[in-house]
Amino acid sequence: MRNNNEKRTVRSALYLLASVSTVAAAQSPAIPDDPRVEALARSRGCYLCHTSLSVRQEVSGRLPRAPAWQSIAQEYRGRPDAEERLARTVLSGMGHRLEDQHWRGRVALADMPPNDYQLSATEARDLVRWVLRF
Repeated sequence: MRNNNEKRTVRSALYLLASVSTVAAAQSPAIPDDPRVEALARSRGCYLCHTSLSVRQEVSGRLPRAPAWQSIAQEYRGRPDAEERLARTVLSGMGHRLEDQHWRGRVALADMPPNDYQLSATEARDLVRWVLRF
């Protein structure tokens, strides 16, 4: 049986953890609500490399596999060519073009393979529109 000091310490730690979790959840950006497109991303394997929300390297201790959709949205939001460029990247892959080198050193897998064999142009645009809403 634990003594009273151990019980208080455990209880305090649980309260602290619950408080931090609540604050973190309140400050977390919402994932765009589009079950059809999210299911498309899952079924095509996008989640194998990408995550929805960014995790700082200082927290995880390592580079993410690929840019989080939140990071992609922050990088491209407001650019007039964003939708076209990203849809092209989703379909044809990236890494081999000089303009795509900006993720190098920020992610572990800077090269993305082509997905034109499993996605239509319409599906790629739907995914891009969804990502840009993060």
